[in-house]
Amino acid sequence: MNKDLCNSLLKICIDHYQKVYNDGMMHDNHDYYGTPPKSIIISFGSSLNICDWRPLAAKDKEAVFKYSSQGLQTVSLDTAPDYTENGMYYQEAYAELCYQENGIAFIMIQYGKRYASCYRYNIVNHDNNVQIINEELIWIS
Repeated sequence: MNKDLCNSLLKICIDHYQKVYNDGMMHDNHDYYGTPPKSIIISFGSSLNICDWRPLAAKDKEAVFKYSSQGLQTVSLDTAPDYTENGMYYQEAYAELCYQENGIAFIMIQYGKRYASCYRYNIVNHDNNVQIINEELIWIS
C-alpha cells in the first residue's frame, strides 16, 4: 500500500466530511433534516484504469478506516457503515478512495440515501512526494 497516497487522499476526504458535518449541524430543524453522521467508514484501494469511478470490489480494498471524534482508526477490511437512516443522513457516512495506475484518483463520499458526491483528482509523484491536484466534481446527488 502506498501510505503517502493513502494519507493524502484521507486528508482530503476527512476535510470534505468535516465540512458537511459542520454545515449540517448549522441547520435549525434537526427533526426534519436529521443530524450528520458522527463517523465515516473509509475504504482505500485500487480500481481499473477506466477514467471513471466504479465501486471498489472487496478484493481491491487495501485498507479500511473509521474516522470519528476519537480520531482515525484502522478497522477490518469487511467493516461496513451503519446505513440506518437519520433524516437525510445515514448514521455513518461511507467513502471510497480509489487510485488507478494511470495517475487518476477518485473520492466518493455518501452521507445519506440521496446525499453523495464524487471527485476526481490527478496524482503527481515528484521525488517520492505524492501530490493530489486538480479536484473536479464528477457527480453529486
